[in-house]
Amino acid sequence: MLRQPVCKVAPNYLEALEQNLLVHSLTSSSDGRHILICRLALAVAAAALRTLFIYDLPCVNVFSFLEVYQAAMDLYGLIHARFILSPRGLAMTLCTDQRAAAMEAGSPGFIELEGHEFFVEVDVEYIRDSFNLYGLKERVPHHYNEALNMILSSESPDSEDLNDQSFLEVYQAAMDLYGLIHARFILSPRGLAMMREKFLLGAFGMCQRILCDRQVVLPIGLSEELSTSRVKIFCPRCQEVYVPRQKHLDIDGAYFGISFANILFKTYPDLYPKDGPLTYQPLIFGFKIFGQRGSAHEEQFDNSGHRTNKSAAEVLTEIK
Repeated sequence: MLRQPVCKVAPNYLEALEQNLLVHSLTSSSDGRHILICRLALAVAAAALRTLFIYDLPCVNVFSFLEVYQAAMDLYGLIHARFILSPRGLAMTLCTDQRAAAMEAGSPGFIELEGHEFFVEVDVEYIRDSFNLYGLKERVPHHYNEALNMILSSESPDSEDLNDQSFLEVYQAAMDLYGLIHARFILSPRGLAMMREKFLLGAFGMCQRILCDRQVVLPIGLSEELSTSRVKIFCPRCQEVYVPRQKHLDIDGAYFGISFANILFKTYPDLYPKDGPLTYQPLIFGFKIFGQRGSAHEEQFDNSGHRTNKSAAEVLTEIK
């Protein structure tokens, strides 16, 4: 089997390659043998994607197995470079430095990359509606139009584009723009319904607080501005915000915003935990500690350090 790159190429994208829609520029050569090997390599890459054993392909026996296998790895890498710049590939690569993972067959838009489970796939119709994009041009001032065209475009860049610094700047702007659109989409009825399903499945993780008893959490941002803080997780039971435990999670909190979690619970009040947060009670040999912080007899002080209530010793004297 071929080793997977950063994200797995969607099956329909490889099918288009098999139909020779994108192969010509990848396999252009005056050497007929080279072209044939590349086409066999494409079949090997497609077989790997479908979790078939490449040894079962009779065409591999025509050439050296290692020759075709090496060509398959190189060709799959070129295909991957184009796929991640397509609209669907762009959605799958919002995060950087992620582990390899695959998209679940038959479930378009379900992203299994670590950290990418926080996202839902934004409908193309939602992106095309200019009303939904109002005000985003000011938030992505550089290369806004080019970034939007990149998100909506079905064309794939060539090798010259990938080596162009200005193209990479547009790509970064496209990631930020897609994230801001995502923050708006998850506040729409359809987006809320999609995030509700992921919440019920525990896709966002569980609360790190022991007394919350594995309460499922929601992603939340601490700012609406880009490059201010990374995404956090919000526990509806203890009402606290934590840093996600997912490794290499580098997602801007603005891609979710500060209001999403609260709007979701207002829209679906049945999701709110029925049991309130539990508070840890310190004990010594089974007895509560008198005057412990948080208790009714806690000793309190003002800013100057003077006690504002009775001390524990004074209360005990009165009891006696």
